[in-house]
Amino acid sequence: MGVTDTQRSRYEMIKEALEELYELEQKPVVDKKALTYLFAIMLQESDGIDRESSSESARGFWQFQLGSIKDVLKTGVITETRANTIAKRYIEGNPTLFQEPVNWDEIKGDVLQRKAELVYILLKEESCDKLAAIFARLLLLRMEEVLEESIVENAEQAYKDYTKKWGPNQSRKCRWFGKHYDDCYWNSKCKLDKKAVSDGAWKTAINVVNELYQ
Repeated sequence: MGVTDTQRSRYEMIKEALEELYELEQKPVVDKKALTYLFAIMLQESDGIDRESSSESARGFWQFQLGSIKDVLKTGVITETRANTIAKRYIEGNPTLFQEPVNWDEIKGDVLQRKAELVYILLKEESCDKLAAIFARLLLLRMEEVLEESIVENAEQAYKDYTKKWGPNQSRKCRWFGKHYDDCYWNSKCKLDKKAVSDGAWKTAINVVNELYQ
């Protein structure tokens, strides 16, 4: 089965987001392993469709909660400078989403909490899909060695890597692997899940990226 228009659109969005991030890092090429992981986790979390969870507690195609946003923004982590630079850019580029003007560099009080809340507001907007992709990439930065080892179509290892960073509350193996598991939280109803990925999130991501990556 070929790549769908939606898959192609999401792939291009992720690629453009990585190019925006890597421009800060002066990297010449968007790496294939990052594209694959981001595409797979997007499918796993939202199928690249839902920017807001049913409980309204998570935002963006990668379903960020406030705690994960803080993990990327907080002082002293390797992602701090890049995350703040990119977040400020999107805050300033979307002023109509806020009730009052925001000066990213002059936020007072609990600065980390306030910054995370501002990013959280942005992540449900289509205009900020690339911001979500960038923050997802930054969240993965602390597992570079794992990414390198498991990119060779190792779905089992990739699932372990994903759960380390995203920590889903219930096992959703069926969506990742494209088959049923007795201990899968969704096992009793995933046959009725219209968003279920028939080949599994990981295999689908591998196929899409292999076809489109240049």
